[in-house]
Amino acid sequence: FLSPYPDARVFAADELDGAKDFVVSLPEARALLWGLKEAAAKALGTGFNKVEPLELQIRDLKLSEGRNIACRVDSPFGSFDALTGLVCGSRVAVATRIS
Repeated sequence: FLSPYPDARVFAADELDGAKDFVVSLPEARALLWGLKEAAAKALGTGFNKVEPLELQIRDLKLSEGRNIACRVDSPFGSFDALTGLVCGSRVAVATRIS
């Protein structure tokens, strides 16, 4: 996710702006958002074969317990709760369908 990266193909401007509140650099913001979007795409059971990254909209990013970051991900196929946090020194993301 280093520059130049085609942000407009993957992220809405408000998503990147919101993610910058939780990380120190633009590449980290991209990675954070991508992980949350990818977790939601996998929760669909199809990955990005059924949905484009821009169709997955990150909403309501917030700090959760510990150093976790939570959000809602809206898609044409429903909404998801998503969470990313550190596990064994690596950041992982999970999502579950809520509607």
